[in-house]
Amino acid sequence: MAGCKYLHCFRPQALEVVVVVAMASAMAISSSALRAQENAPQPAPPPPYLTIGAVDASPGASVMVPLYFSPDPKTPVASFTVAIEFVSNNLTFQEAAYGVAGPESLQLASSVTTAVADDKGVKRSQLRLTAKSADPGRGLPEGLLAYFIFNLSLDAKPFVIRLTPTVLAASDTQKPARAVSALSAQAGAVTVMSADMTPTMACFFFTH
Repeated sequence: MAGCKYLHCFRPQALEVVVVVAMASAMAISSSALRAQENAPQPAPPPPYLTIGAVDASPGASVMVPLYFSPDPKTPVASFTVAIEFVSNNLTFQEAAYGVAGPESLQLASSVTTAVADDKGVKRSQLRLTAKSADPGRGLPEGLLAYFIFNLSLDAKPFVIRLTPTVLAASDTQKPARAVSALSAQAGAVTVMSADMTPTMACFFFTH
């Protein structure tokens, strides 16, 4: 074959290498595109609303997922309870920590329940967080309310673990308190990275 000038004369081994490299490149591009899509900011709903952060994490890491609150001055929220569901085979909830506002501004209470694994071996957990303003007459502060702290198993494989919230209850600053049905919540995610990749945290900015 030494002098052949045509494509059909290529050695099969060389062609296999080209195909493998092309497939690997395509998989890397697809992985990056999926990560960018998962971490892309969601369109903001009308306030008031909660936003769960989207973060990247490596296997074995301690993961901090932020929870933000965007208030509506016309409908102040004094308290809420939100349930967050996630696949928990490799992600274990540890605690909820205060964000920018400390215990002097709000009170946090959290709990988690885990269901029996389904027939495919998938375990799902539900995290409940209740936040109450220390001064019910003022409502909850804007911005970073809390961090959810998780542990990610060393056995975790590259995967996007969605954090899907449901607002169970919310009340305003009136006496007696009235229900706030307008409070919504945006989902977050923990993207499990390969061990050789550097995790990043998505940032959210708020305007007044």
